[in-house]
Amino acid sequence: VVEGERYPRQRGHYDRRGPLGRVMMLQSAALHVNVDLGRRPLEAWRAANRLAPLLVALFANSPRRCGASVPHRSHRAALWRRLDPTRTGLFDPPEGEARDPIQAYLDFALDAEAFLLGPRDRRARPFREWWRAGTVGVDEFRRHLTTLFPEVRPRGYLEIRSIDALPARWCTVAGAVVTSLIHGPGAREALLNRIPRATPDRLERAGRLGLGDRELLQEVRWLRDRVQDGLRELGPAVSDPSLQRTVTAFFDVFPRRGLDPGAAPESWMGS
Repeated sequence: VVEGERYPRQRGHYDRRGPLGRVMMLQSAALHVNVDLGRRPLEAWRAANRLAPLLVALFANSPRRCGASVPHRSHRAALWRRLDPTRTGLFDPPEGEARDPIQAYLDFALDAEAFLLGPRDRRARPFREWWRAGTVGVDEFRRHLTTLFPEVRPRGYLEIRSIDALPARWCTVAGAVVTSLIHGPGAREALLNRIPRATPDRLERAGRLGLGDRELLQEVRWLRDRVQDGLRELGPAVSDPSLQRTVTAFFDVFPRRGLDPGAAPESWMGS
């Protein structure tokens, strides 16, 4: 049991919205990958958001709940999309949009319901209302920021939240895919030029269909060589031949056969 105020408040907040919050908190698991912002942080952030739906599909591994099948390849992703839209989502603006992405994230944070503030038994109000009333300050805002759960959460680094929990054998593949495509300069440029921008529709399809979505499957197959390019660009400080072979094995076992991990026979998963 987790003690303290945060999680009881979070549980109460989700309970007022329906049953999905408790399902997420007690019956889902994810693998988070954290990467540095690097020398071009806004470009890295944009690439990470562009990648999010593909990560959901590529690593979809939660097609069951309590042993029963559910209508999503990633039940975890489906839960997050539905339990509280005020604090989840994507930040990949259309090409040429003049809006500052930092201002967009600030607006998102201010409009998210602040469940750490106010009476515990009442519906949370947007943080913006508390700020305008002058009853909170920067410390409260910093705490509020930790309750936001977009697919890519900026925290002085990028926290990638789009990946289902995986067997230990394949966890390094998730890290390699994320790091190579966000920080390999050529691989990142290729990603941004080839892959359509992330949208709620692409995210929904990724979670519901996984690599059963033909468009996402073709894009994921295209990523295979880009990941290897990015690992070579980043060099031995990030990658070695063993990791490159593991990445190749993952793409051969799953995307080459048109399968995400949750759709594959359990014997393929390894330990």
